[in-house]
Amino acid sequence: MYMEKEFYKILEIFREEFCEAVNYGLIRDKTITSWKIASEENLHSKIQYVLIKAGEKAGFISIPEVKIKQEPTNYGMGNKKQSRYKTDVAFFSRENRLIGISEIFTIDMLAHILPIEKLKEKYPEIDFVTSATKILYLLEHSFVHIDNILFVFVLPRNAINLPSYPDFRKLVEGSKNLFEKFSPYIEDLKFEIKKMGKNPYCIKITEINDIKLEF
Repeated sequence: MYMEKEFYKILEIFREEFCEAVNYGLIRDKTITSWKIASEENLHSKIQYVLIKAGEKAGFISIPEVKIKQEPTNYGMGNKKQSRYKTDVAFFSRENRLIGISEIFTIDMLAHILPIEKLKEKYPEIDFVTSATKILYLLEHSFVHIDNILFVFVLPRNAINLPSYPDFRKLVEGSKNLFEKFSPYIEDLKFEIKKMGKNPYCIKITEINDIKLEF
């Protein structure tokens, strides 16, 4: 079984690879602080690329957009059940065993850090299933064992452009410090994952030269 420190190598190498992407001009400061620019410049895909490189250099096989089978569910909303969950990047051993998964949360996805029931407290009109709800369900009901999950969060302290989604606006309450506003929700999510006996890892990007690694 891979020890926690083996998987943690991905985080350390990610920071190095991210800095290299910045040096090449692939990611710039405004790509982090502006939701609009991040969308135009495909920040999510670029982070996904950096994750894949980091996983490979850490000794894993990194595969994007892997669909993982789970017990079918509609998450308590609607009639259509989902029997698979698609993760941003999955990490496999050289023996083709799933070691962990990763999920990327750019600015436009930050409201998804909250499970449905928590988001409803702030935004009762919610009509979608959040990523947190899907992830927590997957970890408990997946057909394959998942010990490790790595999150990448884009959390500028001084965002210059924010989404107009009503659920997002309710959460930020006019603040542009997304690190401050969303860090407590991240801690809640990590707590729920740890209760399951799983290992959550976090990469928090606040600026192009400020990347925090947490376990």
